[in-house]
Amino acid sequence: MGFRSDKRSLTDIKLIPPDYRVPDISILIHGYLEKEIKIAGVLNNIPCTLDMNSRCEVLKHIDKGKARGDVIWNLNGKNDSVISVSATNIKLVRRDDTLDVFLRIHINEIAAICYIKDDDLHLVAIKFTDDQENIGYCKLCVLLVHEKENAEELCSLVKQCFEIMYTDSSRYFEDRMYSGNATPRTSISYPDTSISNMTGDFRTIGYPTLYSTNSGRDSDTSSSDSEDGERKNEILDDYMNKLQERLSTEELKRYAVLMKARYESGMPFPDFCNSIRELYGRDRIFLLSGMRPFIPAEDKAFFENFLRQIGIEDDRSWNEAFGKRPQVRNRTLSEDLNMDSIRL
Repeated sequence: MGFRSDKRSLTDIKLIPPDYRVPDISILIHGYLEKEIKIAGVLNNIPCTLDMNSRCEVLKHIDKGKARGDVIWNLNGKNDSVISVSATNIKLVRRDDTLDVFLRIHINEIAAICYIKDDDLHLVAIKFTDDQENIGYCKLCVLLVHEKENAEELCSLVKQCFEIMYTDSSRYFEDRMYSGNATPRTSISYPDTSISNMTGDFRTIGYPTLYSTNSGRDSDTSSSDSEDGERKNEILDDYMNKLQERLSTEELKRYAVLMKARYESGMPFPDFCNSIRELYGRDRIFLLSGMRPFIPAEDKAFFENFLRQIGIEDDRSWNEAFGKRPQVRNRTLSEDLNMDSIRL
């Protein structure tokens, strides 16, 4: 299986193994990265219960697809393709002058991705769903890459897009909690983060400035509020970055689900606190202390008592782990927020 070398250069940067982390996530948020692949085929009617950690089970479905002619192993230069990866979607295009889109999969439609070595072939399989009517069944996109490192790099890129999506969704609900259920100024369309539903509408991701001043104020007040907004954003950014460091992709997803349940579906605050504690577990329970700045005034007394009951008296454990948080004035945020532009 050879890849032609006389094609256009790709939009790409060198990523360092073994993590293949993108050094600046704005590359995925505002742009994309391209990787060279071959498209072996797309299989339909794959049970959503397919365990992508089971090499045998995945290969069994691929072999059935080969027998039906849905997956082709004998590929040539005409099958050369490019996968474009961004925080919103992955896109498969033919690597020719037409750049026709073969397949587009939105990140929230991806259920799992895995790498399999089969003899001398390096496969990447993507399980996804784009059909809400065909409940219980997914699709399986099968790609071929040069070598193991290419497969690991591609899997890592998709995982980082998962992290961006669920972190950004959580950030939105963190901001609603921080602002006492006010709606931040942003035009982001947030995904349905339900664990059982991976097909919610998700088209736009970004990290906007959530806080901004009203233009009608005098310059001194506007300057002060702008600085205050920057500090609030800094606290939000700092906490979400800490969660990315400490939580897995699935845990970030669960965190987003809980935030949505609390601040959109009305989950009782005590239930929310207990669910977050269960998510963090004993070894990361200090992360609860980091939520103090985001708790609305009406819930602060309960939250402080809750922390004391689980053995957190102050910010000492947080400071020992991460250092002191940036400080911010305690004031109502609703003055600074435009409440009409969010679409859920």
